[in-house]
Parts: sequence; structure tokens; C-alpha cells
Amino acid sequence: MNFFFVLTLIVTLSYYPIMQIFTRKQILLVDPTPVVRLGLKFMIDLGSEMKVCAEAPTLTRARILLPHHRPDLVMVDAAMEDGEGFVFLKEVHSAHSKAVVFSRSLNAVTVQRAFQCGAQAVISHLDSHESVLTALVAVSAGRKHIAPCVAEAMAGSLTQNGTCGLQNAEQVLSDRELQIYHLLGRGHSVKEMAARLGISSKTVESNEARMKEKLGLKNNALLRHQATVFVSRKDGQLEVPEAAAAA
Repeated sequence: MNFFFVLTLIVTLSYYPIMQIFTRKQILLVDPTPVVRLGLKFMIDLGSEMKVCAEAPTLTRARILLPHHRPDLVMVDAAMEDGEGFVFLKEVHSAHSKAVVFSRSLNAVTVQRAFQCGAQAVISHLDSHESVLTALVAVSAGRKHIAPCVAEAMAGSLTQNGTCGLQNAEQVLSDRELQIYHLLGRGHSVKEMAARLGISSKTVESNEARMKEKLGLKNNALLRHQATVFVSRKDGQLEVPEAAAAA
């Protein structure tokens, strides 16, 4: 009897690392930059009790992987693919996975919108690896989390008047309108936007009309100009107070 007990104990302990691997929380990484995905995978796999189960450079690929892997968490840059990131956050929520936004382009309104679309945590590229792992652990435990650099960026953006127009668009436009606004700012025609979004040209034009009304703009030329400014700021924007940038 003792022999079989010892044998069972040895077998159990030898398989413990394998069992641990299969019980680790699974994470899907969605980011367009290979080096970012590589760094996150290395950090998560070696520095936590979680594991990256798959990677996606685009939201199109992520939409294929999401139902296949059914990850516990999805880390995604909400600024990906012209506003589609916010739509994808809702899809992650509907798939019963938890979304974590990891982005370089953040302000108070962006963070608020991310949470409204189902994000459980928001982290910036400036946050330390400890902050990233802390956020993942918090979300895994069912808590919402805002990383330190994101909190500072939010505080800074609330006091900066230069981004009021940028934030106003994110506040008042719907998810579909924001998608069109992004594409408009990148110079796409009505036909191109319709083809990309899988909708009719009339639907695009109807959305443009509502966007002009919401933003208080008189014509399409002003709408396109403001959308272009929006995109140019958004592409290079991470609002961080000087104190945080110097740290």
C-alpha cells in the first residue's frame, strides 16, 4: 500500500508542471507591431501564471482566433484599424472574454470609451512590466484596473484645451460614425469607406450628415478637414504630463 502511495505521489508531482500549464489563464495578443507582441509574450509567459495562447497582427485575424481559442483575456490596442478597436472590444465582451487595452494613444475620453465598450483594464506603452502584470492579475481576478501612466495621462488631458476637438469627436460620435470619421481623416472616398465597412454609400452619407450635425460643422469640407486633424493627432498622441515623461 505504501509503495503505491509513493508511486502515485511521484507521478502526480512529475505531472504538476504540465497540469499547471493547462490551468494557466490564456491570453490572446492583438497588436500590429511584432516587437510589441514578442515583448508581451516573453513578459507574460515567464513573469506570470498566465500564457499567451495566440497572437494576431490585425483585428481580422483576431476575430478568427477569438472563437477558436476562447481566451480568458484579450490584450488589444483599441486604436487599431481606424476605430475598429472599440467595436472589437464589444465583440470580446460578447464572447465572454475579458478585454485589456494596451495602447500608445490614450486620453481621458479614449479611456472612458474603452471601458464603456467592455474593457476591464487600460495600460499604456509607457507603463512598466510590473504595472502590466499587475493589471492582468487584477482583470483575471475580476477587477477593473487603470495603470499608473494612464491615470497620469488622463489627469493631464483633462487640463489641456488643445485636444478639445479631438475629445469631442470621441464623446459624441457613435462607434460606426467614429469608424467613418477615421477613414474620412485618412482620405478615403465614400465608395471606399462603404466597401471597407460592408455598407452602402447611402449609409456612409447618412452617417456623415449626422456627424456634421453632432460636431456643429456646416459642410463636408469642414468635416473632412476636422477628421484629418483628428487622425493626425491620434496617430502620434499619448498625452502624458511633463513630470511623467521625465520620470
